[in-house]
Amino acid sequence: MKKSEIRMIRQGDVMLTLVDEIPKEAKARTITNYVVAEGEATGHAHCLLGDAIIAEHGEDVYMKLSDPSKITHQEHDEVHLSPGIWKVTRQREYTPEEIRRVAD
Repeated sequence: MKKSEIRMIRQGDVMLTLVDEIPKEAKARTITNYVVAEGEATGHAHCLLGDAIIAEHGEDVYMKLSDPSKITHQEHDEVHLSPGIWKVTRQREYTPEEIRRVAD
């Protein structure tokens, strides 16, 4: 599989999926060096290096990248992303009390 064909990437408790569009209802802003997800347990963070349009709709986050970019994290290998629209999904876990985000 060529890198240009990759449509889904995982880094720890964060999954990135290449999508066709951002929902029209999403609120967007341009940002540089965006913290994709902060670790509640460790204080480490998944950080997008570079410029992006970030759009939020409810709990969903979308990153529109014009240039190749990367996400870094203190405990994981860096992830390289091609230009496009990437949806950020945080991993969840089931407990008898609730379904919750995984604490990183």
